Amino acid sequence: EKPVGPFMQTLAGNLGARIMCAEVIEQYGASDEFGFTPETVVGTGPYKLKSWSREEEIVLEGFDDYFGEKAKTRNVVFQIITDATARGVAVETGEIDICFRLSPSDAGRLKDAEGLEVLILPGHGLHAMMFNLSKPMIQDAKVRQAVLLATDVPAMVEALLADLGETPCVAPCSPLYFGFFDMGTHPYDAERSKALLAEAGYPDGIDLSMMVSPTYNKAVEMAEILAAQMAEANIRVSIEVLESAAFSAAMASKNPADKPWDMWLTGMGNLVLDFTELRNAFRSTAEGTTEPNGSFYSNPEIDELLDAAAYTTNDEARLAAYKRATEILWNEDPGALWLNYRKNVFAIRDTVENFRCNAGSESNLYEVLVRAQ
Repeated sequence: EKPVGPFMQTLAGNLGARIMCAEVIEQYGASDEFGFTPETVVGTGPYKLKSWSREEEIVLEGFDDYFGEKAKTRNVVFQIITDATARGVAVETGEIDICFRLSPSDAGRLKDAEGLEVLILPGHGLHAMMFNLSKPMIQDAKVRQAVLLATDVPAMVEALLADLGETPCVAPCSPLYFGFFDMGTHPYDAERSKALLAEAGYPDGIDLSMMVSPTYNKAVEMAEILAAQMAEANIRVSIEVLESAAFSAAMASKNPADKPWDMWLTGMGNLVLDFTELRNAFRSTAEGTTEPNGSFYSNPEIDELLDAAAYTTNDEARLAAYKRATEILWNEDPGALWLNYRKNVFAIRDTVENFRCNAGSESNLYEVLVRAQ
């Protein structure tokens, strides 16, 4: 019905637009299992899905009737290893050939290990500590600005993520995005933070709850450092750690009752590589609801700007809208405490040839050859 600003990027993105099999949709489209069982996953690639054990492993095997060049490695097994340390040990001992998302400590430890190569590649994602705008206290922009000033994000990133080559966020999106504008990092100013809290009616400081999941690299340690920093500005933080399934369920919910925390750490990123992704995170509706965003943020100017950029193909107009949206989300009416730009970090055995990865952490595994050890 309307022009789509990032239309070309959407077509080019591997996850943005895919042609699906009509027969499979007709047969399974109404099922809750659609896309989650071998019978309902039908593509056109050089592999076919052999088996899928949820939370355990996915097994692919070469598709003999593929029209193009056949897969160089016949069988591919994705093992689900949620613990970063265990992933590092698995690739170090040869249990697996390719490891994705090494921990910072393992990246430093394994970079000189015999028989291994550590790859640190550009990524499209970032970490952010989202504000819960369903909370009356958090709805005050001065409170959120005080949180930003009470945290030294560059120091936190340097302390925890230096071995990954990750850097502090300087905008609410990746530098790879169309619509990225470098705003610089927020200064650390505990005294100014206290003053803003006093102006907001909290001269004795505030108590905040923060939720994190070890799903993300160093998430718990990040929360602990940020909490220690905020304490200097009389922002007292309690931390709750959720395991992966509970975290995913909370993030999927649009019900404030399922999100009792004032802040939570999550990942952001979209393979379309366009600022328009932030519509999902921060746009509200004309009726005042915050669908589809899950942090309940609502700012009419942000809605207008993101809609204007989404529905025009004029790049100059889109960039102007994104620049203004960045100024609001970063400084004036903060939507989050943005933390670090994520890298794609792999360790691969020296028996692996032709491994490559794009910014979205996707690899054409059919090009990969794994030689016998």
